[in-house]
Parts: sequence; structure tokens; C-alpha cells
Amino acid sequence: AAGPEPPIVREDLLPPRPPEPPAWTIHIVRSAAEVQQAADLLRDQPVLALDIETACTRLPPAEREERGAFDPWNGTVRLVQIAAPGPDGSPIAIVLDCWEADPGPLLQLLGDGRRVIAHNARFEQNWIAYRWGVEIAGLFDTCAWWTVIAGHLDAAGFEHGVEDAKLVTLAARFLHAELDKTFQTSDWSQEELSEGQLQYAGEDAAIDRKSTRLNS
Repeated sequence: AAGPEPPIVREDLLPPRPPEPPAWTIHIVRSAAEVQQAADLLRDQPVLALDIETACTRLPPAEREERGAFDPWNGTVRLVQIAAPGPDGSPIAIVLDCWEADPGPLLQLLGDGRRVIAHNARFEQNWIAYRWGVEIAGLFDTCAWWTVIAGHLDAAGFEHGVEDAKLVTLAARFLHAELDKTFQTSDWSQEELSEGQLQYAGEDAAIDRKSTRLNS
């Protein structure tokens, strides 16, 4: 027997379909000319998203966990990633290799008062201030933002279903986007970074730029 026919449910009674995962374009920057072109492209953007990748280059591997591998004075910034909307509205992520070009013209954009979105932003703030002396004036931390909101929801007894404030968790819950964190702890000090590392770096910044819709 074929069994009973499934009921027909009206479309307007179904929950809304999740949007397509956000698409983005990633541009790798490795020369002074490309840095200036990127700065010119982003100069008129009122909101930028920021991420960095760092390498602990001043401590032997055996000592890194005990002596602060993520402290700016124990390492170097390998990549700076900045994302903003492109002409079609989807994010463009600039991924700049600091071992090949000086990010100075791009970093100056972060200190002029425009809004800068970052996840766990104190990390980016500390490294960029230590290495280049740039103080990010209009910083908005998406990790702190959700931590405050979740605290209020928890106190009021609302079940929000979000386990933590990690970017990968918030992206899946609110943007329906899946982030692959395979390369998060990869070796950023190797001479030539892989295509996977560069794509991962750009995606993180692009997702943070997409998250502005949640707090606007």
C-alpha cells in the first residue's frame, strides 16, 4: 500500500525560506600600487569590516602557549582583511599580505571615525595600534554586541538557541552562512600562503560586513 497522502500546506503558513548564503569577491593585494587602489576603492565607504591574521614569529613553538602567542610583541601581522559592499551590493574583501606590501594607506581609513566592524575587536585593535600606531575610532565589536544581547535575553527567560558568540555560530544562526574554520589555526608564517588560507581570510571579513544588517 502506498500509505496516506501527505497534507497540502499553504505556502503562506510555512516559515520563510532562509536567504541564500552571502556571496563575496576576494581581492588579494601584494603591491604598493594595489594597496593604493584598494584605499581609493574604500575611501567613501561609511562602514568597513576588519579582520587580521597573525603569526607568532618571536617565540619558539614550545613556548608559545605559555608566553602569549597572541600578544602583539610576540609576533607579526601577516594579513589585513577589509570588506565593504561592491557595486552590486555583495561584499568585496581586500586581503592584504603585509609581508609583501605596507598596509598603511588602508589602515589610515580605520582611524578617521567611520564605523569599523570586527569580531572580538580588541584583538585587531591591539595588534594594529602596536604595529602601526593606528587607533580605530568608530569600532563596533560584533562579539561584544551579541554577548550583551544574549545576556538580556537570558535574564528575561527567552530561549534564543545560540550556544556562543563565535563568528561561525552567529553567521550560521543569523545569516544562514556556513564558515569553514579549518584554516583558523593554520601556519600564517609560511612563506607562501595557500589559496585556502587566503579564501578563509577574505570570507571572515566579508561575513562580518554582512553582519551589519543585524545591528543597524
